[in-house]
Amino acid sequence: MVFFDKLRQNFSHVRESWFLASLYLFCGCICVAFLAAIVPPFENSDEFNHLKRVDQILTGHLIAWKHGTPARSGGKVEVGIDQLDQIYGAMRFHAEVKVTPDMIRRGSAIRLGNRGYQDFSNTAIYSPLLYIPNVVGLGMARLIHVNLHHALIVSRAFGGVACVLLGALSIYLMPGVGATFLFVILSLPMTLSLFASISQDGLMICSATLAAALMARIGSLASSRPDTAVRVLFVLVTLLTLGRPAYAPLIFIPFFFASRENWRSLLKYCLISLLIVGAWSLLVKFFVMIPMWEGRSSSGQVLFLLHHPFHAIRLVVSAFTSHQGMEGIAF
Repeated sequence: MVFFDKLRQNFSHVRESWFLASLYLFCGCICVAFLAAIVPPFENSDEFNHLKRVDQILTGHLIAWKHGTPARSGGKVEVGIDQLDQIYGAMRFHAEVKVTPDMIRRGSAIRLGNRGYQDFSNTAIYSPLLYIPNVVGLGMARLIHVNLHHALIVSRAFGGVACVLLGALSIYLMPGVGATFLFVILSLPMTLSLFASISQDGLMICSATLAAALMARIGSLASSRPDTAVRVLFVLVTLLTLGRPAYAPLIFIPFFFASRENWRSLLKYCLISLLIVGAWSLLVKFFVMIPMWEGRSSSGQVLFLLHHPFHAIRLVVSAFTSHQGMEGIAF
């Protein structure tokens, strides 16, 4: 009887996870397709620079070398990206400015194919791996010869659908009540908005949720043997760290799910991950990254806060009230 009770519980969980994952896949695809089409060009955060990076990767240039004096990082991309931003850029941070028929007419007239050097130093540092769905979408748009605005929509849609697929997989793999929790988190408006934008944030969110699902599954199985799930976990955490090098300590998470006799095999995957992240970080540091704020000292700022700890309170308040002049907008 105990065996059949456990079997019934497992079947019930699989059925519930399958239902939630299927529901999310269906509703999520509709939402990201709608957002990809309805959100005006470049109203998502820094999307025009992300699109330049996507276009650069599509042409086979995986690294944006810095050059010139003062140094700039970028490459030859569609000149129409800046032209489209000039049309719709007036809407940014101005809720009272709406899309007009004239904007649509002028934006639709911008075609693909006119290329020139563009500076996009803030997105040139990002790994090409997290842009793959957007790159595929932009490539498909080129094949069907649409205008730049429609190419943006197609690229958004490909990235959004890829994120929804990974999100649905995360929900399905997450054991217990965690599946419902992931369903809610992945259905938040901000999450879906990032999925339907051209950036690396969508895939980073999905990598994090999928990694969380794998960790929960490994923990629930109480298995100390490194298996495929652990290897995939290393891949996901490596992708996260390539997007944000500050997440490097996450690479050591799989060690919490293994016994000491298995640490040697895990150490191999850990070293591979660290080598990949380290190599990319050094490459970006010396050949791509440019100083964004000349004359600023990060170590000096940390030292100042250590000597004046109460100043950190003022710093937090100022960050929420005056970040780039956008009062009340979180960063």
